[in-house]
Amino acid sequence: MPVITVGSSKGGCGKTTTVLALASEIRSAGQGVCVIDADDQLSAYNWYEKWQAKDRITVINASNLNRDIEIRAHITEAAAKYPFVIVDPAGMRSQRMQWAASLSDIWIIPQKATSLDAAATANLLDVDMEAIVGMRGGRPIPHRILFTMTNPLIMSRNERHVVNATKAKAPVFDAELRQYDAYAAMDLYGLTLEEVERDGVANAEKPRKYAAEVLAQTIEDIMAVQAEERK
Repeated sequence: MPVITVGSSKGGCGKTTTVLALASEIRSAGQGVCVIDADDQLSAYNWYEKWQAKDRITVINASNLNRDIEIRAHITEAAAKYPFVIVDPAGMRSQRMQWAASLSDIWIIPQKATSLDAAATANLLDVDMEAIVGMRGGRPIPHRILFTMTNPLIMSRNERHVVNATKAKAPVFDAELRQYDAYAAMDLYGLTLEEVERDGVANAEKPRKYAAEVLAQTIEDIMAVQAEERK
């Protein structure tokens, strides 16, 4: 079953928001998903504790590991039980994120359109990528950068510069998870995006559309790699 790691070395980049948005749309598509929260902040797990439905999304607390490599056992167990697995590792450089990505079908790197986030991503693609490929026995890890928290109305000149520079260096998702209240409402009220829209908490039409597009492109990437490997 597809395993997706959403990881970055920089906090505040929209990592857990991305995880919850993807899990929400997987659930809305009628599929089950297990989120492995391996971040000490436990943002995804805390959301799950508030969430009342407990339907087709399971979040497990995997933050208390004696060794980072132990995340692999959690991934293997979850992948045997659930159609989708999403790993939310710590928002900092750690081997935990590297080990998670090494067992994943794709690595999503959330990034704000700022020079600081771009520098952190560049370092990830240089240092962490080498380690992950080594853990995978030399096999490359499919990956894409996902821009988060961009202006929903008009992109500033600085943001556009960062986006264009990033696109020239690495694969980037066509869609962005822009700065919408619906994403914040998920965490605040313990809701999925579908529930945010249903309950009228915030306008979630566009946020759901963008999350669904990211999910679709993620699945397309995974299927393309699997097809290539079968040749």
